[in-house]
Amino acid sequence: MNRYWQVALLWMLLMPLIAVFVWSLLPRLASSRPMLRSFVGDRALPRVNFDDTVVVETLRGGAADSLARLAVVGATAGLLVAVSFGPGLTNGWWWLVLCGATYMGVVMLLARTRTTNGWRDRAAVLNLFASSLLPVVLWWAAGTTYVTRIDNGRRVEYQWIPLVPMVIVAVVLMLCDAAWLRRNGIARVYQRERSRLVFLVVPVMLFTWVSRLRGSTERIDVFHHGESLNGGWLWATGRVPWRDFFFNVGFYPAVFAPRAAFRLFGTSMWGLTAGTYMFLIPILVVTIYIACAVLVTRYWVALVAIVMLLAFPAEAMGGFLRILDGDATLFVFRFTFMAPAMVALLLFLRKSTWLRAVVFGVLVVLNVIMSSETIVFATAFCVTIFARDLVGWRRGRRVATHFAATFKGAAGMLVGMGLAAAVLWRMGALGAYVGWWRIFPFRWYIETGNPIGLGTNIDEFRWGSEWVVFFAIPISVLCCILFAVWRLRTRREIRAEDWVALALALGNLLFYQKALNRPDSHVYQSLITSIPLWFYMVVRAITTVAETVKHREVADVPWERRSNTWLAIATVVALFPFMPVASALNAEMSEAGSRWKVTSAPPAPIDRIGYTDDPAFAQTAVSVRDFVDSNLGRDALIFDFANASGLYNFVLDERPLTRFSYALQMSTRPAMREVIAALRQRSPEVVVYAWAGSIDEWDEIPNSIRHYDLGEYILRNYSLWAVVGEKGHEQTLMLRNDLRPGYLMPAGATPVMSGEEKVNEMFDLQDCNWGHSVNHLKVVPEGGERVKAGRLQRPKRSPLRVLPMTAALSSCREWQSRVSTMQQANLMCG
Repeated sequence: MNRYWQVALLWMLLMPLIAVFVWSLLPRLASSRPMLRSFVGDRALPRVNFDDTVVVETLRGGAADSLARLAVVGATAGLLVAVSFGPGLTNGWWWLVLCGATYMGVVMLLARTRTTNGWRDRAAVLNLFASSLLPVVLWWAAGTTYVTRIDNGRRVEYQWIPLVPMVIVAVVLMLCDAAWLRRNGIARVYQRERSRLVFLVVPVMLFTWVSRLRGSTERIDVFHHGESLNGGWLWATGRVPWRDFFFNVGFYPAVFAPRAAFRLFGTSMWGLTAGTYMFLIPILVVTIYIACAVLVTRYWVALVAIVMLLAFPAEAMGGFLRILDGDATLFVFRFTFMAPAMVALLLFLRKSTWLRAVVFGVLVVLNVIMSSETIVFATAFCVTIFARDLVGWRRGRRVATHFAATFKGAAGMLVGMGLAAAVLWRMGALGAYVGWWRIFPFRWYIETGNPIGLGTNIDEFRWGSEWVVFFAIPISVLCCILFAVWRLRTRREIRAEDWVALALALGNLLFYQKALNRPDSHVYQSLITSIPLWFYMVVRAITTVAETVKHREVADVPWERRSNTWLAIATVVALFPFMPVASALNAEMSEAGSRWKVTSAPPAPIDRIGYTDDPAFAQTAVSVRDFVDSNLGRDALIFDFANASGLYNFVLDERPLTRFSYALQMSTRPAMREVIAALRQRSPEVVVYAWAGSIDEWDEIPNSIRHYDLGEYILRNYSLWAVVGEKGHEQTLMLRNDLRPGYLMPAGATPVMSGEEKVNEMFDLQDCNWGHSVNHLKVVPEGGERVKAGRLQRPKRSPLRVLPMTAALSSCREWQSRVSTMQQANLMCG
């Protein structure tokens, strides 16, 4: 039923899409095919008007509007001052009000010094130049960040925002403002002031509000944290990405981001956690805001609404945005580069110049390199440019002229790919990057290594915000398509923003495959990519209603103001029942001084872990290190076959023996061959065969079956040695067959297990479980039953020989009868 349910959902999307596209394109086909005219009639084809070149003038408000703009800059500076002072000194509200009021008073005094006439223009100029200094104020506030160690009370300070880039940004902004004022005068400076508030001041405020310093790593996820820790550490120690090691969550979250976090907060698990919550998640939130702002920048109420949603993710709309509070195991910040690519698409659609085409191509290619999953959005962006030219095409017009945007966009993509290839070639990773796409199947990049046949479990899928996300995405995609078709068929204007929304809809439709095949917390990755689409569609719907009824209003009232009124009403109605803004705002501001100043958790005995509230994991790391060192020495090589890369490849600095950073990447047959060849050459002394926190249960298939060739090699050449670690973190270690106490090991070393102890331990390790893959097997055993996963039965007599892995594919009944011939149960599931 689960698979049928997925098919039904797909057709629920595909059939309406096909229907609306046929409905839209049929009249054009009828113009050249007389036999089709009976379906559409003899009316003339609709001519669509595009407003890509129409500039909507920003309305100038009164004195209250000028004071509000001053208050935004003053409040942002006040927030930074409140954050910079230590916790417990005073309430953050005092600093916010004091700084905001002082700033507004000083600017007003200077603006009215000569004459009261034109004071609003002079205040706007002063506000513009003062806002340029906010990056420097942000640097100053960041310099007050510190952690107080709980073990010795010592204060460790962190300057995590560099000064030079902030000074450069401030100087460039001031020079650009001076040049603009010299060219345009101060009569329209309020327009530039508004853009500065939207795209600089509010992002600085939002970044400061979201940023948090954590005093502990909290819950340690050995595999998921290892996905990022391993890549950042390998790159920092001279390994070249793609050439020397692979990763599967994208270059940005798996390599670039952790290395940046290490440089700012130290090379440790806590350093990655601190970087994630201090600047990686905040940067993502800011980019989401910017993506939404460029689509609805003319409506200030809509901007206020998106700031409220992003500033209070745990409270917003019942908490379905709580993922923006941060989740180190989902790496949602991998989608940070989508916003720049989306903005580049919007600018290119507004004015298709060669320069904008190159910027578009470079940013789209950069987006794909940083996060491979976004290749579906790159495809959607390119298709949208072509679709826009195609919709406006008329017979008799020159193709080269009419499709100029398409040709320029394609050329920009070629330039972007050429520049990316040059950089990768300079790194020595170009061939490896191409090979990376060839080794892993395409579904890997969309579903991040999703196993074959994993279906939606409706019974276990919680009723809650996950369902909101799960169904809202296809509904928003369908509504976007219907809206665009309605605009086309009724000969209404199609804005460049509408085309960007269509591109986001197509990209989210393709990316929705992950939500269908991985119906767990991964649906929140689809949420992150769809927020700008949701937000734009809601705003567009409300403003369309406002435009429809504008003729019933007083003629001299601009429709933009009426739209803002409608948006304000909708915001209050939608958010008021769900957002206790007053209490949340008061609590956050009262404790503003605690954002970047915390007391640490107890430091772990191994520096690579850092401050942690998980003593069991820390003790397991110490136990494994001491056990291997005492029995084999510090130079012993360890091969991780249990997806515990966070422990071995990072904490214990056992660098991967191959390009594959963890066992999950070794799923394809070429990958297994490469790993086996490396094992034969390097001959590691120890193999980590399993651990208690294994991720095998995600598809119910043990590693020994998923990586069948590799599992067989290990079981032939290694023997069960010991189980080391605390409860919940037990590590099952295997020793190379030629090693024994007194021979290549100290005489008092721990020998491998044997006899009943070994048999019991091996049988307790795994099930004979083929997981969801059984649904794809065609082998039918005796009795006509399908092959099903069954518990491995203990042999009744002494095993004699090793059975190849493929023998397990017959049937559970036949396979279980052959288990008795396996050499001391060395081959667990085949």
